[in-house]
Amino acid sequence: MQAAHWFEVASQADIPAADFMLANAYRDGSGVPRDDARALALYRRAAEHELPEAVQTLAMAYRNGELGLKPDADAFHAQWIETAHALKHPVVAP
Repeated sequence: MQAAHWFEVASQADIPAADFMLANAYRDGSGVPRDDARALALYRRAAEHELPEAVQTLAMAYRNGELGLKPDADAFHAQWIETAHALKHPVVAP
């Protein structure tokens, strides 16, 4: 898939949205082989740049035990706090 190639190029240029889109591709096996570990690393990288979608995806992965993670309610809560911060909203419990 050409989209995955261009997401990879943009990801290498440190564009957080590209990290997120490439992570989605690896998570879903869309245009690239499915690779949960690679997806998780890319979501974390995008979340470190406070990309709200990536932070929320990490929160759900921790809560649900996805992408090779064990369910972790404490990490889930911490990720939601980061989401709220990234969105510049007051912290509200999910």
